[in-house]
Amino acid sequence: MTDFSGGSWRSLITGDTVSTIPDNIVAHYDASQLSLDDGDTVSVWPDEQGDNDLEIQTGSPTYVESGINGNPAIAFNGDALESPGFSVTQPNTTYVVFEYQGGFDGGRTLSDVSERQITAQASSVANKWRTYAGVHLSGSQDINIQQMTAVFDGGNSIIREDGIETAVGDAGDNDLGGLSVGYDSYSDGYYANAYVSEIAVVNSGSVDLDFENHLLEKWGITA
Repeated sequence: MTDFSGGSWRSLITGDTVSTIPDNIVAHYDASQLSLDDGDTVSVWPDEQGDNDLEIQTGSPTYVESGINGNPAIAFNGDALESPGFSVTQPNTTYVVFEYQGGFDGGRTLSDVSERQITAQASSVANKWRTYAGVHLSGSQDINIQQMTAVFDGGNSIIREDGIETAVGDAGDNDLGGLSVGYDSYSDGYYANAYVSEIAVVNSGSVDLDFENHLLEKWGITA
């Protein structure tokens, strides 16, 4: 395995897929593991690694059987799921596979609940993807299907999109307090119109390239 920090990892077998999952993963959500029918409302998105289920529901997040590149996703559009029950200090890294359904409209695909950390903000000011932990860090203008890796590490924060580094700089030093998907729970607004297929939150500032490449291959995403 290639890892920027030489950190530890372990194998996870899910169905017929073998992937490398970092040992320091905090929460992991995978739409392909949901036993739902197309069009069902998703009231709980289970944590595949622990007990941090996304179980606080707003609106009607919807299971889409053939979403991102024909694979399962959860559709959010004025909807949300959240889990307030965990916290992760910096440095931390979030991996997310999503497809934004609109333009750069200010929507926030992932946000925390109590601390102020945002991943995949469709900034209507910069017309770019942004992360935020007290300071805005801007990535690309690619509005298509995304595998985004967001490293929050103060002045050494990183945005990677589809396996390519698109930003390095200061994103601020706020920690992650819980997780909300589909809107900004902290601000109680900024709903995203997006399909979301997989999320992993890791208590590390390194980028696990094997896991990143696995996500790109699994969801059929190319740069």
